[in-house]
Amino acid sequence: MTIERKLEIIKDHLNLHITNDYAQLRRTDVAIYNESTADGYDLWILTSNPDNISITDDVFYTEDCISDAFKDKIDDGDIYFYIDDDAYTEIGIDDALLDLFDENIDYIDITKLTTDERKSIFKHEAI
Repeated sequence: MTIERKLEIIKDHLNLHITNDYAQLRRTDVAIYNESTADGYDLWILTSNPDNISITDDVFYTEDCISDAFKDKIDDGDIYFYIDDDAYTEIGIDDALLDLFDENIDYIDITKLTTDERKSIFKHEAI
């Protein structure tokens, strides 16, 4: 099964909606993007309120922590995400979604999968 198909399946399973359209930023549950400081440092923002960013809760110095925070937001029930293109790539959103695919494999609605997809996912089980 391709990575793209796994991403499609997990987004459907978790009912996730991810956009990079800045015009939709305030219509999402969570916004993830990069900002630069006055002295040239890059910071990562993950916020539920882009109009009132909390330095202690919403700002990250490294992209490593953002991936886990992204998954935590999904666990909290957030489904609409604005993620700018740079953040999507640098943070590794696809990798986080693939982790969620693996973590949720036993809960995915197999009726939405082809027979070949079911076989590739559940190799060890009788279908």
